[in-house]
Amino acid sequence: MATRSPAKAAAPSTKPTAPPAPAASRPRPAAALAPSTKQAGGAAVKLGGETPAGDDLAPGVMDLKTMGGTFKPPAPIAAFLDGRQRSRVSTRFGKLADGAIEVETRAKGKYQVRNQRLSLSHPLFARIGEAAPGLAPCIEVNVASEKIEGRVGFAAGAKLDAFDAQIGKAPELLGLVGISLGALSGVVNSIAGGKLKVGLSSVPITLGQAFSGKVTLVAEDETITFDASATINVKGLATGNLEMKRTADGLITGKAAVGLQLPKNLSGSVDVAWDGRAVSGEGKVGYKGEKLSGDVTLRLMERAQAQQLEEQKKAPPEQAPPAPSPAAAKAAKKVDYVVFGEGDLAFAFNAWLNGTAHVIVDPKGYVTIIGKITPQQEFELFPQKDYVKPLFKVEIRASYGIPVVGNIFIFANVGMDAFAKLGPAKFYKIIVQGTYSTDPTKARDFSIQGTLNISAAAGARLRGEAGAGLEVLGHDIKAGAGVNGIAGIKGYAEATPTIGYREKAAPGEDRKGEWFIRGDLEIVGQPFLCLSGDLFVEIDAPWWSPVPDKKWTWPLGGKEWPLGSSLGFGASIDYVFGSGQWPKLDLKPVEFSADKFMTDLYADKAKSGKGGDIEKPGKWNDKNSKAADPPPKSSPKGNATAGKAPALSPAKSRVQPGGTGKGGKHVDPNARTATGKSVKQYQDEAVKKGGKPAGGEVKAGSGKAAGAGKDKDSRREQVTQALGALDQVTARHAKDGAGKETVATDVKAVRRKFSEVFKSLDVVDGGTTWDYAYEINPKGKGKGPKQVKKAAALSYPKPMKLAGETVGTEMTIDWMNHKFPKKHPGSPPKSGVQQKLMDLLPTEPGNKSTHKFVRGHLLNEHLGGEGVAENLFPITGFANSKHLHSTESRIKKWVEEKKDKWVWYRVRVGSFKNDLTSNDVDKNYVDSTLSCEAALKDESGKKAEAFQTTITSTYRDPKRTAAVIEELPTTGGRKKQP
Repeated sequence: MATRSPAKAAAPSTKPTAPPAPAASRPRPAAALAPSTKQAGGAAVKLGGETPAGDDLAPGVMDLKTMGGTFKPPAPIAAFLDGRQRSRVSTRFGKLADGAIEVETRAKGKYQVRNQRLSLSHPLFARIGEAAPGLAPCIEVNVASEKIEGRVGFAAGAKLDAFDAQIGKAPELLGLVGISLGALSGVVNSIAGGKLKVGLSSVPITLGQAFSGKVTLVAEDETITFDASATINVKGLATGNLEMKRTADGLITGKAAVGLQLPKNLSGSVDVAWDGRAVSGEGKVGYKGEKLSGDVTLRLMERAQAQQLEEQKKAPPEQAPPAPSPAAAKAAKKVDYVVFGEGDLAFAFNAWLNGTAHVIVDPKGYVTIIGKITPQQEFELFPQKDYVKPLFKVEIRASYGIPVVGNIFIFANVGMDAFAKLGPAKFYKIIVQGTYSTDPTKARDFSIQGTLNISAAAGARLRGEAGAGLEVLGHDIKAGAGVNGIAGIKGYAEATPTIGYREKAAPGEDRKGEWFIRGDLEIVGQPFLCLSGDLFVEIDAPWWSPVPDKKWTWPLGGKEWPLGSSLGFGASIDYVFGSGQWPKLDLKPVEFSADKFMTDLYADKAKSGKGGDIEKPGKWNDKNSKAADPPPKSSPKGNATAGKAPALSPAKSRVQPGGTGKGGKHVDPNARTATGKSVKQYQDEAVKKGGKPAGGEVKAGSGKAAGAGKDKDSRREQVTQALGALDQVTARHAKDGAGKETVATDVKAVRRKFSEVFKSLDVVDGGTTWDYAYEINPKGKGKGPKQVKKAAALSYPKPMKLAGETVGTEMTIDWMNHKFPKKHPGSPPKSGVQQKLMDLLPTEPGNKSTHKFVRGHLLNEHLGGEGVAENLFPITGFANSKHLHSTESRIKKWVEEKKDKWVWYRVRVGSFKNDLTSNDVDKNYVDSTLSCEAALKDESGKKAEAFQTTITSTYRDPKRTAAVIEELPTTGGRKKQP
C-alpha cells in the first residue's frame, strides 16, 4: 500500500487565529406558535463565510456536537493534525455554529483547542440585528485532555464579550426589549456532552419600568423554552398577572384583563398589554350615577401626565405616546402608572338640565365634565294658579233727586272680591358656569345662572244689584241697577336670581342634589274698574205734575271708576326645583266706598274710559345665597284661598222697568212738594195750561232722557257695543302696534258680529295709526292702534307626510325684529308631536350625536319657532348642532343686537333619503339637506348682510355631515333681494 507523506507544516502561529467577523444575524419571519412553551429553532445560517483554503487547513469538516464530550477528530483530519504542530480545521456544532478553528497537536492523538470561536446562528438571537448590529453571537470552544467545553459570547471584531455581561447591559439581545433584568444568578451558558445550553432561568425582571416579574428564556440546542409573567400594580386597578409569550422571530408580548378598584359607579375591566416595547392599557367601562351615566374609555398612563391632563381639563390623546428607545428606557426611572379616561356621558342634573357631556375620569375615579353643558330647554317651575279673597259684601243706600218729589233712596247689595293669578313661572336663558365634578374638591366651582320669569295678575271684581218701586205724591217711580265692575293689573317679574344648591350625597358620590331659589315678588298698581251693565229710573207722573212720563237710563259700557287705593299682592317664593310647591300669596286690601260709588253712578259721574287691566312690572327681591339651606317642601299659607273665582254673570236689577200706574190715585191737595208748592197749586197750573206737559228735557238728577221708546234704547245699546268692540281692537295692539293686515282681520270680525250696526267699516291710514272709517248713521271715524308697517310674516308653505306624521319642509319669515320672539315665544317640541315617526328612529340620549335623531326646529325656538309639526323635521343631533352654530347663532345675534334692522330668513329641507322599515330602529334613518338663506336689512329693504348655509344630515357618517357657509352680496349678485 502506497503512503503519502504529509506536507511540510507551516510555521506555527504564536497566537490563535480569529475567524472573520460574522455578519449580523437577521430577524426571522414569525411562525405559528405551538401550545407548548418550547419552540423549535430555525435552520442554521452560516455566518462565518467560506472556509479559507491553505496548506494548514485540514481536509473535511468535523462536527463537535456528534463527538459528544470527547474530542476525537475523524481519521483523515487526525492524520493531518498529527503531521503538524498547528492546524486549522473546518468545524461545526451541529446546525447551530460553524467556522475554522486552530488545533494545536501536543503529541500524536493529543490535541488542544484554546478560545476558538464558531459563528452561532440560533433563534434565541433572532432580534440581535435590531438591538446591536455590531455584535455577533458565537461559541467559544476549548479542548483539553480530550474534553470539549465551551460557552456562548458576543464577538465584536477580535473582541469577545461574555454572555452575562452583555445580557445584563442589553437584554434586548435576547429580544427582551423594554425589560430590565435583576440579579443574574439564573444565567445558563455551557457546552457539555455535545449539548448547547444558554439563556436565563427565573431571572427577576421589571417590565416597562413598571411591573415586576420573572423570566425563563433558555435555549437547549435548537429548542427554546420561554416562560415569563409580571404583576400588574396600577392605581385604580385590581392586582393582575400579565402572562407573556414569545413568537418564533423573538417578539415578546402579553395581555391581561384586569378589574377595577374605583368607586362603585364604575364597572368593567381594562386590557393591559405589552407589545414588545411598551406597556399599554385600555378598556371601555360603564359609569352609572344619578347625574351621569354611560360608557367611558380608561387608559393607562404615567401619573405625571394624568395630573397634567387633569389640571388642564383635557382628554387623553387617542394614540398612546411612542415607546422609548432601549437606551432611554434604561435611563428612565420607574414608571408609576395610573388609569385616566374620557368619554361622552348622558347627564341629568334635573328636569331642565340634561343632555350629553364630554368628561374625563381621574385616577381616583372622579368624573369631571370638560365640555360645555347646554341645557335642553326652559323649565316651568309651576303653572298658573288662581287665588281669590272676598273683601266685602254690604247693603248700601244710594240717593236720586226727582223734581217735585225730591230725593228717593235706592237700596243695593254691593260686593267686592280680590283675585290674583300667579304663574306660570319659568326658568330660562340658563347658563352653566365653572366645572362640574364628582370630586368634592372641585364641585364648589360649579354654578348655574338663569333668568326667572313669573307672570302675575291681580284684580278686583265688583257686583252691585239694586231695585226700588214706590209711589210719592201720586208719582209711580221705579229705579234699578245691575252693575259689574272689574279692574286688574297684569305684569311679570324678570330677574336673575341666586341659585342655591345643596349636595345630598356623601363626598365623591354621584347623586342628585337640591337647587332652590328664595325671594319676594310684588306687583302693585292703581287701576280703574271697567264697568258694565246699566241703571234706570222710570216715572209715571199724575196728570197735574210738570214731570213727564219718562225713563232715564245710564248705560255703563265704556265707563270706568277709580279704585280708592292701590291693588296688588305680594308672593313669598321659597322654591326647590322640581318640588311643585306653591308660593305664599297675600292680597293687599282695597279701599272702596260702595255708598258713594252707587250714588255717583246715579248722578252720572262715571267717566268714559276703558278701565280694566293695566300693565305694571313686578319687582323681585332676592333673599337667597348659594350656601343657604333649602326651604321646606311646603310653603306657609297666605291670606288668599287657592281657586279660580267664578266668571261674572251680568248683574240684574231687582226690578224691571214698565208696569207703572197711570197716576190716578188720590193725593192730598194740601201736600207740599219738594219745590215748596202744594199739590193743589200744581193742579191749578195744569188746568190753566190745558193738561199735562208733553215732555222734553227734565232736570231730574242728571240723567238723560231715554228717547222715543224701547226700540231706540236697544239701538243705542247695539251702537255702544259695536264701538266698544273697535276700542278693544285698539287696546289689543296698544303696546306694540300692528300691521294693516292684522288690524283689518280683527276689524272684519267686528263687522261680521255687528253687521246690523255698520253700513260700512274700513281700516284707513291715519298717519301714525290705523284708523276706522265707518258708517252707521251718520258717518264716523275712530282712532285705531299705532302703525307697524313692517309686521313680521311667518309661513310654513310645504309640509309633507313621513311615516304618517306631518313634518315641515320649508319655513319663511320676513320682517322679523327683536320684538317678534317676545310677542311670539317659541317652544320645545310639544308632547306627542311626530311621536310615531321618532319611535321608528334611534333617539337614545347616550348615543353619539351622529347616531341619534332629534326633532330639529326649522325656525329656532329662541327666535319664536314653536314645537309644532310644521316647524319640525328629524335630523341627527350632529346636524342640529351644525345648524345652530353655522346659522341660527348668527341670526339670533342679529335679532338681539341690530334692533333698528329686520331679518328675512328661509329654511328648506331637501335631498330626502330614508328607510323606516326595519324592526331594529338602529337600522332606520332619515338623511336630508337643510338649505338656509338669511339677510339683514333696513326699513327700505336694503340688505346690510346676507349669507347662505347648506347643512347635510347623514346618519352614522360625521364626515358627510357638514355645514357649508357662503357670504352673499348685499347688492346685485345672483341672489334675489328678499
